[in-house]
Amino acid sequence: MTEPAGTRNTAGFTGPAIGRRSLLIMIVAGGLALAGCTGSGPLPTPSSSAPPSPTPTPLPGTVEAAATEDALAGYAHAMLTRYDDLEAAGKRLITRIRDAHVAHAAVLNSTDPTAVPAPTSGASTPTSSATAPTGSATPPGEGGSAAQPGGCSCSSQPTTPLPTSSTKALKTLRAMETKAAAAHRKRALAPTGPQDQLPWLTLLWGSLSSAAASYAQALAEGLDPGEAPLQDHRVAVELPSATGAVQSLVEQCYAVIFGYQAALAKLSGSTADHARSSLAGYRDLRDQLSGWLTGQDTDVPAAHAAYRLPIQPTNSSRAAALIGTMEDQLLPFLGQWLATTEHDQQRALDTMITGSRNVGYWSDKINLWPGWPVRR
Repeated sequence: MTEPAGTRNTAGFTGPAIGRRSLLIMIVAGGLALAGCTGSGPLPTPSSSAPPSPTPTPLPGTVEAAATEDALAGYAHAMLTRYDDLEAAGKRLITRIRDAHVAHAAVLNSTDPTAVPAPTSGASTPTSSATAPTGSATPPGEGGSAAQPGGCSCSSQPTTPLPTSSTKALKTLRAMETKAAAAHRKRALAPTGPQDQLPWLTLLWGSLSSAAASYAQALAEGLDPGEAPLQDHRVAVELPSATGAVQSLVEQCYAVIFGYQAALAKLSGSTADHARSSLAGYRDLRDQLSGWLTGQDTDVPAAHAAYRLPIQPTNSSRAAALIGTMEDQLLPFLGQWLATTEHDQQRALDTMITGSRNVGYWSDKINLWPGWPVRR
């Protein structure tokens, strides 16, 4: 049977016949190049990939703060490579400070510096001492080997020129730390960014300010942090209410006061004077916070009859170790107070900075993220 012109019936397909010209148009439209064709060439093949995602806008202040941390890391690294007369203890201290600033810069350069990865399976959440055991992977900028890749990638040419002597360089680094602490402090007391992130931004800037202030003090006192690497990893937790943060801090103040009283029996001279001053400060803090809770018509925690001390102060060195441990473990409670208070941010930050300095006074620890709940 002869088929009508212009139609074709093959395997059930019925429709108009496709002429040679029509076929060429379809092939070219499909993006295929035909040998011998002339003209402007084949059309580009449509991309099957999704359109690129927009680059996230950095949170206010993070670009400038990251540059500050980079500059501090670069200066410390240049000191380590330039001066041969640095003592072993000084090299260890500058190395820890460099590594801390490298870690800080990594966090500030991330998409969201306030975001902290949740603990993986096997890693517990913080307890009342605001610490948790190790066991999960270390995210960049959170201490451990991730913050210390065995060799700093800092530029050998720091933004601040090095002086001729290491003594002058140490003074310059200390001044840079003090300046950085002031800049971070300003951001902590007036944070800007998304409303739901303001408490975490307050804690971020307050932590960085406390860290820089404590590094400046460590440089002034010639602290020797030993060989232990930085180990503090921030832990993702929910912030309590402002009332809950104050209640927890009052409970901790009672414990710290008890510990200071026990330690003072083994201290003398300037260390005893320092301990008495801190003890008076915590008593005053406890009383003021208790008064605030009373004004909020909220229960004020009561002191226990006694507290189990993490270190028994049987001599002066163990008494100092006890105070250093207490001050270190108190920092996350001060950080939660700072992040949640709406009426006393300045005092909360000042207390946290003082606590960070006290950790360095009583121990040889360099705190990476003072004020954050951490996993060690």
